[in-house]
Amino acid sequence: MIAGETGVGKNLFARAMHRCSRRAARRLVTVHCPTIQPSLFESELFGHCRGSFTDAHHERSGAIEYAEGGTLFFDEISEISVAAQAKLLRVVDERCYQKVGESRERQADVRFLFATNRDLGEMVRDGRFRKDLYFRISMHCLWIPPLRERREDIADLACYLWRRVASASGLEALARSELAVLMAYDYPGNVRELRGVLERLALRQGVDPTVERVRVLEHELDIADPEPGSKGQRRCPQRLLESMVVRGHSFWDVVHQPYLRRELNRYELKEILSGGLSLAGGGWKDLLPCFNIDQKDHKKFLDFVRKQGFRLDSLKQKLASTSASEGAAERTGTADMPLGPEVSAALEADR
Repeated sequence: MIAGETGVGKNLFARAMHRCSRRAARRLVTVHCPTIQPSLFESELFGHCRGSFTDAHHERSGAIEYAEGGTLFFDEISEISVAAQAKLLRVVDERCYQKVGESRERQADVRFLFATNRDLGEMVRDGRFRKDLYFRISMHCLWIPPLRERREDIADLACYLWRRVASASGLEALARSELAVLMAYDYPGNVRELRGVLERLALRQGVDPTVERVRVLEHELDIADPEPGSKGQRRCPQRLLESMVVRGHSFWDVVHQPYLRRELNRYELKEILSGGLSLAGGGWKDLLPCFNIDQKDHKKFLDFVRKQGFRLDSLKQKLASTSASEGAAERTGTADMPLGPEVSAALEADR
């Protein structure tokens, strides 16, 4: 079972699992559970014989027969009725089924995948989902985290999606300041929402080539400008990063002083440094202009970072290692998803 919020890429992940399996040469059949009427569930899943009911003028194969030897993917499994759940349980458990109107029992040679954006455990407690089916399909559960919990993927995903959206129009690659704005947002709709934002940006620039893309993104995502002088309130590290890269605020004003006032903790400081290295695409020398730090203050900056127990070269190596082992291609299931070096190349023109 693949679980995760809406828009995280569960369908994409299911397709990737099928492509990487021993059943890749056969079909992947998707059953969109919310669109199936309860009265037609058996016919859609198992198929029916001619004359088995009033409108059955011809014999029809069901999804299980179409997926023979391949993968059968139930999208949003939480949306099927309790009666349909009982019928599904038997075929998942015993791997056998009967067409509607047929007495012969057939074997189901398919791999079952299920996806949901609901808490099935809570549905079981409320009596809206069968406990036996829940335990059967959740033996191996894969959770895809929302985009706000894997912000390091946003830049890679944005560059990949923008290249697909803008390739036909010949639009320029995303600049560092634009990536910083995109990384400062939480994306309740996850990757689907990110793709929509970039598609609307491409449309705006297609109509008006002189449009300032950073301002369009800020308006689209409703990102407020954090005031460097404000005190006594905790702020999102990504917003502070956006404030430095896009607004031109200094590291000393928006990060250093709040950290000394304990408005930022060590974990948040690490997130800001890692995000800056990801955007800069280089070492600490590339980080200075990103954080609006004068060259003459570089020793002061490095001393501050070391005193907090961080080494920028170690953070960079860890970032590169994470990108290689847990990169966006593996998490979303797209083999051609670009990794860190692609982002660096996309930022080179802006640099």
